[in-house]
Formats: sequence, C-alpha cells, structure tokens
Amino acid sequence: MNDHIEAILFDIGGTLRSSLDADPARKEASISRIMELTNADGSMQDFAALLAGRAKSYIRWARETLVELKESELWTKWMLPDFPAAQVSEMAVQLNQLWRDATGRREIFPETKEIVLELFRRGYRLGIVSNTVSSVEVPQALRRMEISGCFETVVLSCNVGIRKPDPAILLEATRRMGIGPES
Repeated sequence: MNDHIEAILFDIGGTLRSSLDADPARKEASISRIMELTNADGSMQDFAALLAGRAKSYIRWARETLVELKESELWTKWMLPDFPAAQVSEMAVQLNQLWRDATGRREIFPETKEIVLELFRRGYRLGIVSNTVSSVEVPQALRRMEISGCFETVVLSCNVGIRKPDPAILLEATRRMGIGPES
C-alpha cells in the first residue's frame, strides 16, 4: 500500500462552503422570477410549496438511486413536468439557480482560499468531487475566489450522473487526474 498522498479530492458542501437559509425577500424575488419565466399561475406561496415538495421527492429519489440528473432533466421531469418541456429545458440552468437562491445561500468558508492555495503550493494535486444539482455554482465560486486553476478536475454529480457514496464518481476523478485511488 502506498502511504504517499499525491492528490486531495474535496467535497464542496460542508467542506469548502456552508449553506445558510435564504432571506425571505430573496426567496420571494426568486420564486416570483421563476413564475414570470414559466408563466405560472396562482399564488407565489402555492407555487413555492409545489416546487419544495417536488424538490424533496427528487432528492429522496437521487439519494436512493445514487443518480443525479442534469438541470434540464431535473426541471422537465421533476420540478416542472406539467410545463412545456422545450421551454423549461431551455431555461433549466437559470430556473435551477433561481430555485437554489430561493432555498438558501451558499457561502465559502473564510479559510477555504488560504488552505487550497497552501496545499497547491506544497505540490498536492487537487480535485473536487461534489453531489450537486447545479453545473454552474462550483465553477463560479472557484473563479470568484481566484482558485479555479488550483484544481485539476471538478467532478459534479449533475454532470456525470452519479452521486456519492457511489465510488464510481471518486474513481472518475482519479481517472481524469491519471492517478490510482490509493494515491
């Protein structure tokens, strides 16, 4: 067995960032915008409850199956299956970000940048493997922190269709980095 650590794979949620409750005004604005984009009828509270119930069902399914869907499939099959699929699919990334803004704030831990830069300076090869329904949040956060160049690979469950704890998602990261899992 190799005792030499060559690479470090980070998770995002709870490791490099936290999730906090959304403030009510931001939640209301995000839900209202989703309703505008989709021409949804009814009250904002009813629509928000509908989306919350559907999101909860999807999360339960994803955890049971260890499958993650791309934003377009998430929104056409789970979140808004009763809306025109072509329209929803075209706006899925935007709808998803609005929904994520409505359900919480994701904040990078203050020490994240310093730790990542120090590990990178020490010669560790870095990667990210994260369960997420968003293909854009993690890359945007890394760019904002100016550390995206420190990571050789970013493997997001919504892009590869696999969720942790399925080891295949971790093995995909090591494959992309060209290293054995033992390193």
